[in-house]
Amino acid sequence: MTTRPEASMRGVGCLKTGVFEEGEVRKVACSLREQLGQPPDLALLFASPEYRSFLPDLLELVTIHGQASVLVGCTGSSVIGEAKEWEDRPGFSLAFFSLPGCRLTPFPLLEPRGEGLADPAATLSQRGVDLDRLRGALVFYDPFEFPIENWLVLWNEALPGFPVGGGAAGGKAQENEAWVFWDRQTVPGGIGLAFEGPLYFHCVVSQGCRPIGEAYPVTRADRNILYTLGPDSAYQVLHRAFESLTEEEKEKARGRILIGMALPEALSGTRGEGFVVRNVLGADPVSGAVAIGMMAQPGQTLQYQLCEARAASHALGRLLTKAYRDLEMRPPVGAFLFACNGRGRRLFGIPDHDVGMVSRFFPDIPIVGFFANGELGPVGLFSYLHSFSASIVFLGPEPAQVR
Repeated sequence: MTTRPEASMRGVGCLKTGVFEEGEVRKVACSLREQLGQPPDLALLFASPEYRSFLPDLLELVTIHGQASVLVGCTGSSVIGEAKEWEDRPGFSLAFFSLPGCRLTPFPLLEPRGEGLADPAATLSQRGVDLDRLRGALVFYDPFEFPIENWLVLWNEALPGFPVGGGAAGGKAQENEAWVFWDRQTVPGGIGLAFEGPLYFHCVVSQGCRPIGEAYPVTRADRNILYTLGPDSAYQVLHRAFESLTEEEKEKARGRILIGMALPEALSGTRGEGFVVRNVLGADPVSGAVAIGMMAQPGQTLQYQLCEARAASHALGRLLTKAYRDLEMRPPVGAFLFACNGRGRRLFGIPDHDVGMVSRFFPDIPIVGFFANGELGPVGLFSYLHSFSASIVFLGPEPAQVR
């Protein structure tokens, strides 16, 4: 789909709180279309799990009354919009965008009939995507059905330097259900959306952790089970890292100690952001093993991390300051925010922390997103699955020299 080249690039958005009401959905879709001044080229829709029984009606209403050329989105445990993080309450967030001269191409993550992972490069080629004009892709997926890390390996091998933003769809706690949508229907596995044309797809990934203890190479591991780091057991290294904390930090560390895979400085491209951080799933002091949320291989350098509010707030502020300077001459027309379920009030103790910081730096744009079960974003040339992060994509008119 190619947009009208004479239109202006802009976006509008709305957070609608409360349970599903047909009249309210119709009103929101019509109002946003009127504010935009034309049918949108792109609609992004994120809904809380309370809308699951009404998804066909919700998608139908937004499609009919919004008249968007492309509609994609998913459910999340909570939704984000209008500078608010609407946590653990029913509602939906909707944004419309006019993107002149750009091409938006939805693409499946699974082969037809679910026959394995779709090859990203081949899929984009089959749909006529021009890599010289490709700027990046949004991806939303069902974490209970789709092996996103395997797919990211394929993407990174074929398309290094092209960022992926997005996240894992979600639902109510303790219920392994999630829904991803494309136009009027839910889709299995997940959906991607490629952006081509004269726009930038500027990504910020704030992982909000600080390293604790020492970094060690993996010396023995089996899939996601760490046995030894350097000369010691993974548990001993974890214990030393924990003991390096102050008594106050120890009290707050429960459930917030993670592990980071160090990336080479040349690949990470930024100081202090050169880790891909994942959850610590469990530890056994008898065997010395530690289960982690990633596959570990001998030779990788790992370091335990502490997720804390102060570090997370500082990291996000620093990265948003840089983004503001980078984009000052061409301000964005919208931002997509994908925040970990473990952030929000659970981490910061106050409402609207992440979206509030984004809106303070970029006050005049729609910010739309959701709380995810895993966040996607680039570190250096490659895109990864993250934990406890805030992954943000800024969209705007592209200066000629930026890709």
